[in-house]
Amino acid sequence: MRLAGGGMFDVFNTTASQAAGLNGNLQWGASGLLVDSAARVAAGIEAVPGIVAQGINISVDRELLIDAVDGSVQVQDSSLVVHPWLGQGGRLSLLGTEVLVDGASKLLARGTS
Repeated sequence: MRLAGGGMFDVFNTTASQAAGLNGNLQWGASGLLVDSAARVAAGIEAVPGIVAQGINISVDRELLIDAVDGSVQVQDSSLVVHPWLGQGGRLSLLGTEVLVDGASKLLARGTS
């Protein structure tokens, strides 16, 4: 994940001490996430990437990003609730080339704004 301050966090290789030195906000969307195509091929991953959230209940008090870079996001039989945090609005972002929310799921935003 790329940071606005110019740093980068690699979930597999960044050490705790390196992560402590990172600052700046995450860049949203595909510009902030890197996909290593060679690593995907080496791991035998050929299918289009995607994220499926099925049968989950999530309460968001700040921000949640679900981003399937070049893939789809599917929310099925789930509940995602966004609450304001310390008077500030929360944010839920579902990003992908296709975003599907089925009829049994609920997306709720609570608060004054």
